Amino acid sequence: MKFFTYSLTVTITIILSVTGLMGNTKDTPNLEISQSSTVTNQRPAINLSVSDLVTVRLNKGSHTGKLIAFNANYLTIEGNGGAEKILISQVKEIEFKGDVWVKNSDGTIITFPWRGGDKILSKLPINALIVDKGIKKATLNLDSLSEGGYNRFIQDTTGKNYGIKMITFDSSGTITVKIKQIIK
Repeated sequence: MKFFTYSLTVTITIILSVTGLMGNTKDTPNLEISQSSTVTNQRPAINLSVSDLVTVRLNKGSHTGKLIAFNANYLTIEGNGGAEKILISQVKEIEFKGDVWVKNSDGTIITFPWRGGDKILSKLPINALIVDKGIKKATLNLDSLSEGGYNRFIQDTTGKNYGIKMITFDSSGTITVKIKQIIK
């Protein structure tokens, strides 16, 4: 009986390891939001790098250019010799393309190609994300993550650089943000 129990435990462990359900994997599953979150301490926002070029996919059509403004109501994209203001209610997703901008310790800004694993943060309030195109960065407020989701995210990302790869606008008025590690 002990041999059977041991064999079953080893088999389950191997299956979970191979499928990525246990242990370290490059991709992290969605971090869930606590429905009854009563977080009283405001958590520090995380800084994310952003690339210059974006494709904005709308309910009808798409636009590619530079994202020059973003808030809970609208975004502005610059391209083809002009700028266009688009209501957020018309946007399905924003994909950040090209190299990502990273600020060095000496203050210079350089570009790096995307590398490393993805993290997906779901059901975030749209106002949790602030994109500052002037200095090629964004900040993401993680107050809406559950305590466990927040702790897991911080443990996985501490000491690493990340950039925004995609923002998806959910029908519930929230966003899903896909971030990707930047390995210098």
